Amino acid sequence: MISQFLIKLMTPLTQNRAMFIVWIVFVGFFLWLGELDSELKAMGGGNGVLDLQFAFTPERASAIISQWGSAGRSLALTGIFYDCFYPISYGLVLMTLILRVMGSEHKQSTRLLWLPVVAVILDYAENLIHYRVLGSYSEMTSLSWIPLASGFATVKWALIAITVLIVLVTLIQGWRLSLKSVQRG
Repeated sequence: MISQFLIKLMTPLTQNRAMFIVWIVFVGFFLWLGELDSELKAMGGGNGVLDLQFAFTPERASAIISQWGSAGRSLALTGIFYDCFYPISYGLVLMTLILRVMGSEHKQSTRLLWLPVVAVILDYAENLIHYRVLGSYSEMTSLSWIPLASGFATVKWALIAITVLIVLVTLIQGWRLSLKSVQRG
């Protein structure tokens, strides 16, 4: 029932113009957040957002955040605010890819749509934890949440990778089938 709702919601975005806009928004956020990460790395001895995502221990997170200093924490908090829009953009990109490559009639596509949805939810949970940690860093009590945020980030990135791999494998299979039919015909 909910999967069918997702398909009805996402199908218009698989049209060329809409898909182009979704990709432009995604690439824009990706580039901007990459620039922010470069600034954080310059402030923090080479440690950026991904380093915080995979810190896994309060001690490692504390070292990263300390290296950033107050200006870096402020910049990271700004990045988290804008990162609230990025998961929507990559979620839409992944969902439109699934529907475009597999089709909305394919039973697997309805199941696969949940991979990006769960990844986006985990990204928001991770962002909330990082926002809390960075916003109350002087208290140091919020660092105990870092292992949970790192766990969310790990599962999120795994789901994104699985989604991309499935799309690529489906594309390759489709190309192989079309090559075989051209060779036969």
